[in-house]
This record gives sequence, structure tokens and C-alpha cells, in this order.
Amino acid sequence: MNAEFFLGLGEWVSAIAVLITFIYLARQLKQQNRIAAHSTWQTLQQEHQSINRNFSEHPEKFLLYERGLLSPEELDEIEQVQWTHTFRQHYNATLMAHKAFKSGLLPQHEWQTLAQVFGTELDTPGGKAWRARNSTIFPEFFLEIDEVYEPGRSLDHQTWAKGET
Repeated sequence: MNAEFFLGLGEWVSAIAVLITFIYLARQLKQQNRIAAHSTWQTLQQEHQSINRNFSEHPEKFLLYERGLLSPEELDEIEQVQWTHTFRQHYNATLMAHKAFKSGLLPQHEWQTLAQVFGTELDTPGGKAWRARNSTIFPEFFLEIDEVYEPGRSLDHQTWAKGET
């Protein structure tokens, strides 16, 4: 055996080691992406649960929210501030989902469902007024809501779970 054989063998061993390293890193990256996607989903769920819990524990807040969507002109000054803060919670949660979708951390069908739900709220008298006051903030977000939103389209949880939005 000569030096060339050992040099060639060393190159093969190095190439195999590099290949194994790339495979390992690819698996680690895939796992990190799954963890990030799950963490994003968990954060979005917690935000929506917080909103829902607030409504279920304080039905008067839900009734105020509904009145603000349907008849914003009937709200007094304090109710308008309360309604705006609640609507902004919905906006922030949906904006967070949009950013996660754009980053590849939220599947398209989940983003489309959330966009449809928020689009429905934006399509109310209160939502239209809020949007008119806030449409210059993240305008691309509103454009993408408009792309997804279909007036009159209802969503059920089974359709969403199957990804058939």
C-alpha cells in the first residue's frame, strides 16, 4: 500500500463524514422547524383562548363587542375605547398568524381560515370604520385578508381541521 491509497482513503472518509454531517444538520433543521411551527401554533392558540375566555367570563364584553361590530355609532366614548382595545386584540392575533404564515410556520389553510374569520369582522360597520382608521399600518396584511376573504362564506370546524378551506 502506498501513500496515494491512504490519501484517497482519507478523502473518502472525509467525504462520508461531511455527508453524515449534512444529513445530521438537515434533520436538526427539520426538527427545529417543527418545534418553531408548534410553538407558533401554541402561541396563536393561547391568544385566541385568552380572547374566548375573556368573552365567556364576561358576557357583557362579548355583547359590547357585538354591538361595536354591528352598530358602532351607538357606543358611548368609554365603550368605544373598550371595543377598540378588544378589536385590536383580534387584529394583533390575526397579524401574528399572518407573520407566521409568511415565515412558513403556519400552514396556508390555517392562515386562510383565520383571515376569513377576521375578514368577516372587518366587513361589519364597526370593522369597516376601524379599518379606515388603521389601514396604513401593515397595508400588505389587509391586502392579503382581501385576497382570502369571501363575503357570506361560513366556516365550520371540520372543514378547518381537514384543511379544506
